[in-house]
Amino acid sequence: LDSGAGTLSDPRLEVYDANGRLVASDEDGGVGRDASLQLSGIVAGGTYYIVVRSAGEAEGTYQLEVSGAQVGAPPEGWVV
Repeated sequence: LDSGAGTLSDPRLEVYDANGRLVASDEDGGVGRDASLQLSGIVAGGTYYIVVRSAGEAEGTYQLEVSGAQVGAPPEGWVV
């Protein structure tokens, strides 16, 4: 997962499982202040939710790159 190439100055990535438990997070693991995660221990066929937010209260855009995963639509009520 990588959150680079946007205007959000200090993005934070969070990955939650289907029960809402945080399984991984990162704030500055990418280039500069971008977040980046390499996940292990992910269950094939499992449902996970990716949240991108500012490390502070900033607003901006981000580009999220996910590789090696089948990506579906978010559940009803989640903001994309």
